Amino acid sequence: MTLEERITRLEDIEAIRYLQAKYQRCLDTRDFDGIGECFADDVVSSYGTGSMSYNGKEAVIGFLAKVMTPQIP
Repeated sequence: MTLEERITRLEDIEAIRYLQAKYQRCLDTRDFDGIGECFADDVVSSYGTGSMSYNGKEAVIGFLAKVMTPQIP
């Protein structure tokens, strides 16, 4: 592996860490716009062992906004 490839790999790893931290922070603060920035437009997400499935950023964010009320820690 070349030095350039190693640097690119480390940059990719750091970008993933940043994205994970942002996603968790946005979940904790109920920042649904920020959560949306973490997803691709064609995101597919399922919950409840697959019984609830949502396709597309708007559908996933809509579901999260509906179920993540202030009463849910």
